[in-house]
Amino acid sequence: MDRAIAYELDLLFAAAGADRYRPGGATSIDITREGVDKAYGLKKLRDASRIALDDMMLIGDALFPGGNDYPAKEMCLNTVRVRDPEEPLAVIAAIVACQK
Repeated sequence: MDRAIAYELDLLFAAAGADRYRPGGATSIDITREGVDKAYGLKKLRDASRIALDDMMLIGDALFPGGNDYPAKEMCLNTVRVRDPEEPLAVIAAIVACQK
């Protein structure tokens, strides 16, 4: 991210009370409180659904360090990296086809 843009974002989000922001993948910026990320959300989903993390899979484009999907990879969740917003449909179709 360009340093001038990052500086402006720091000022804007600090004024709004946001604790952190980062690229949310190829098309967005995530704005969250510290500690609220994909890992946090997946744990909440686990608790609400009673589906074990070992039985979940995350399909995302930002599985690299600093990416918004990386926390899921760090917690050893099954992950599949995709290139763009259209590719997850093909991945899901392939997974479903393998289950038949």
